[in-house]
Amino acid sequence: MARVAFLQNIWFEWLGVMYLSAVLKKEGHDTDIFIGGKEKILRELKSYNPDVIGVSLMGIQNDWLKDVAAGLRASDFKQPIIVGGPEASYAPEEVIGMEGIDAICIGEGEGTIKEFVEAVEKKKKYDGIANLWIKKNTNGTTEIIKNEVRKLENDLDLIPTPDRDIYRKEAYFEQQKPYELFEASRGCPFDCSFCFIHQFRDLYRGKGKGLRLRTPQLVVDEIKEANRKYGIQQVMFVDSTFNLNRKWVIEFCNLFAEQTNLTMTVNIRADVMDEEIMRALSRARCDPARFAIETGSEEMRNSVLEKKLTDEQILRTAKLFKKYNVPFLTFNMMGLPSETLDMAWKTIEMNREINPDVVNLDLFMPYPNLNLTKYALNEGMLDEASLKKLGEGEHKMFRSVLKQKEIKEVSNLQKFSLLLIRFPKLQRIAEKLIKLPENIIFDGIYGLSQVIEFLGWTKSSKKRMILDIAKNFRQLVLKN
Repeated sequence: MARVAFLQNIWFEWLGVMYLSAVLKKEGHDTDIFIGGKEKILRELKSYNPDVIGVSLMGIQNDWLKDVAAGLRASDFKQPIIVGGPEASYAPEEVIGMEGIDAICIGEGEGTIKEFVEAVEKKKKYDGIANLWIKKNTNGTTEIIKNEVRKLENDLDLIPTPDRDIYRKEAYFEQQKPYELFEASRGCPFDCSFCFIHQFRDLYRGKGKGLRLRTPQLVVDEIKEANRKYGIQQVMFVDSTFNLNRKWVIEFCNLFAEQTNLTMTVNIRADVMDEEIMRALSRARCDPARFAIETGSEEMRNSVLEKKLTDEQILRTAKLFKKYNVPFLTFNMMGLPSETLDMAWKTIEMNREINPDVVNLDLFMPYPNLNLTKYALNEGMLDEASLKKLGEGEHKMFRSVLKQKEIKEVSNLQKFSLLLIRFPKLQRIAEKLIKLPENIIFDGIYGLSQVIEFLGWTKSSKKRMILDIAKNFRQLVLKN
């Protein structure tokens, strides 16, 4: 039996970690999760004494991981450190280059983590395992071994259900949880330039299906078991697009409606929505359905962002939501490459017109290797030095690193956007305020207005929401 420690600094239950833990526990290994900054993690790992240390990484966590990895090596931890998650797959050169990192997992990790931990336990070589990049240091020379990815597991029913117990050791994850995460499918056929999915498809081209679906009844069974064991306020699906397969989604919604009394929330695309799917979502107590407008400028949405979604499709779907009393949330962005201030105002105007129950409006972050990031680099709106600022302080969340006309005004408008959607009479004041320098007061206005938006749909108590923000803001913004 090997002992595997998963590390993170964000107080959030990652479904990917739960899947990996389930695979390892099925093989008889022991797993545990450690959350926090360097000192807390070092202290707790000394007691646990793992054989393998794993991290699921996002770009905004890079500085934290560098700090933790350096601390582990300085404290004489010699165990292999393996990194997976989005950053390892989409910026692998940067992650494998971090001091102290031994291996990264590209793509889906269930089969890879099983073989890797087994090799470590049996003291065998692991430099030939599919999906792994391995860093080897020999006589002062560093070599990176890059293995091909394995075929995708097309039958998702064969993957063990997530190990939700791993996070339950933390009292924080027992208290007033607003929702539980579930996954019914993997994959997406679209090519939005701001998303990593195009890289994922390129990575696995010829190695499996682009869209894979679990059996509807098995998904419902998993939900019922989790509800029996823990009690669930809301079922939150993390699938990229829940309504891609019409027959599947209608069957699932019928089963969910008949066999549970829970609510659920899913991501949908407006261009593949029809009345029958909407009726099914209504029967299944979908609250809210989440869909992306991205920007109110149809031209930008379909040229620069490659969303392939018209204003007409958005308006039609919004009317269907209203007709069937399905609450809905919109995802939006500002600070996009080549976006003008007039385009940003269109995003506010479109949300006013369709009046979503909840609005999410983020500042675009040009993560490495996105097609949209490459576009910004090629067009001179971004340089490599500015790109490296993404993981630093306010650039993790509140400030754009783009260099283009009106970016300050657009960034400031994003801070007032939610208020302006709900209270249009504030527009004249905002038009003056956005000309001022960016500042933490505007950041605070955005943060507070986003909290108010989210309070309704996450079923979260005010106390829980404040705790979520306080814990993660401290880790992500105030610390590296």
